[in-house]
Amino acid sequence: MLSYGVIARTQKSFDGLPTLAEITHHQLIVATLIASDKKSFFAGLLHDALKPLLKFELEKERRGWRWLHLDGLEVGGTKVNLEEIVGQSLSTTLSGNEVESLIQLIRQHHNRDAVKCNPITYAENEKSGLGITLIEATLFLKKDLKDMGLYTCIEAKGLTHPYHFFVLALIHQGVKYYLNKVYDEVFSLLGLTRLIVEYNFGNEKVPEIQYDDENSVLMLRYYVPSTSYKGMKVVHEYGGNVFFNIEETETKYVKIHHAWSDVLTFLISSPSTDGLTYKMLCIIPGIIVYNGKDVSTNNETEKKFENTVQNIVKHVIAEIQESIELDGSYNEVLLDYVEGNEQGDLKCTFCWKKTDRKIRLSQKSLLSEKFTDYHRIRTGESVCPLCHIGFKYEELLRMQGPAFYLSLPCEISSVEVVDDFKQKYHSAYGAYPLNPEEGVVLSVLGLSTMQLMSEAWYSSLLKEVNKRSSLPKWIRLYALRAQKDLRGLYVKFLIDRRVLIYPLIIKIRPKALISSYGGRNKKFVLNTEILEGNTLWRGSELDITEEQLDVLEPLINTLKSLPYKKIYGKMVNLYGLRE
Repeated sequence: MLSYGVIARTQKSFDGLPTLAEITHHQLIVATLIASDKKSFFAGLLHDALKPLLKFELEKERRGWRWLHLDGLEVGGTKVNLEEIVGQSLSTTLSGNEVESLIQLIRQHHNRDAVKCNPITYAENEKSGLGITLIEATLFLKKDLKDMGLYTCIEAKGLTHPYHFFVLALIHQGVKYYLNKVYDEVFSLLGLTRLIVEYNFGNEKVPEIQYDDENSVLMLRYYVPSTSYKGMKVVHEYGGNVFFNIEETETKYVKIHHAWSDVLTFLISSPSTDGLTYKMLCIIPGIIVYNGKDVSTNNETEKKFENTVQNIVKHVIAEIQESIELDGSYNEVLLDYVEGNEQGDLKCTFCWKKTDRKIRLSQKSLLSEKFTDYHRIRTGESVCPLCHIGFKYEELLRMQGPAFYLSLPCEISSVEVVDDFKQKYHSAYGAYPLNPEEGVVLSVLGLSTMQLMSEAWYSSLLKEVNKRSSLPKWIRLYALRAQKDLRGLYVKFLIDRRVLIYPLIIKIRPKALISSYGGRNKKFVLNTEILEGNTLWRGSELDITEEQLDVLEPLINTLKSLPYKKIYGKMVNLYGLRE
């Protein structure tokens, strides 16, 4: 099982169904929206710092649970005082008056009357503010996205072929890479180059805050009350020069590396009259301005950020074309096709979209054994821009040799609540604050978290390798982990596919667009076919499926000492994973 963190919210509607929003992600999103001054920014990063204590109170008159997370809370018989937690730790970067104002912003952020004078309240309030918390609760946002502090980088329509989504996912990967630099620059100017969050499971204790002024590093140390997982520790690290990755350290705790943009950008789908519409969204940094008395939105900041993102999208598209030697052939038209606009009298060989350019791909490439999904080829006379780029890029990646994948949001197989939490909050009504019996509520932030869960699972199987300089910086290539690189975490998570976002345990079905691995006659497009079932990774003899991993799961649960290298070696040989 991979321990990931702590939930950010409970869902009062939908009969208490949980949402997959992690507490640090929530605080970072709010902090980014109000990142127009240092005091507001740090207040956003700390405003829910007492939530990991998971203190709930059943209010009989309201027939519901209330999550207590403001100071005055009792921890170990002592009342929490924000001045003691925050004051000294931030005194090197904020003045005494700024620290006092920051504490007041945190204390008052649930006061509805404060929506016009508290940036945190304004960011979260659904009626009178931006209502950014809606992205944690639902996929169907009632408000205009721009009014929520979200910018739509791309709105994709009419994607009907795996190549279409492959190109969109490539663009998203590149945009995330460059947006991470933008966020990092904003945060660095406000005194933050790295954020480190440590979750320690066991006895409850007041959280600790440390700020390294010399290196501009903020560290939050949370103590999550849990008897079931006493002694467990997981560390999050966020920064501008990292890719998402998981590792088990020498001292046996889990460390999860995040880019800022892993949390602050989203790729979501929603039904429309044109089928599924995909939107690439990102949080606008510093759109909320606080002058010490009143809150407002900064239109100039919004416009400047939008121009920056538009330039990034153009740059990423140019990089993709350059690496497959198309020399800007589709600079102007590619986005038109992504957005559902097609033109011409010819038909695409792959998807039958209209196109006006006669480009015949090599019949040898199309019909030889290495192109295994030839049944998808139609009788068109040409190829549309999306399929042309998708085909050529997949060919390029396959020739590189190692594996390439783009993770997708996982599917949720099951959800349960940790026993110690249920026992602690089992009420007279036979209920507790979360009800996972019918799964989870899908949301914008939830899908992003599910994508990171898929990414984490593939990270347990794969190790990044060097690539050719001709590929963009944001393309990452992989090979299967060698036995010397293994840790128990990787093999256990590889097999059981369980993630702990306390107090939830989620079993996942990881998903990804997979290219080039399993032999040179395998194409990524097979990975997206409905008939493929629950294939998680391809081998030459057998493919790894969810069902086959389920057979191995009882083994790792019964062995006291897991011979994980032997188990992994058997899997590599059985499935023919090395070719």
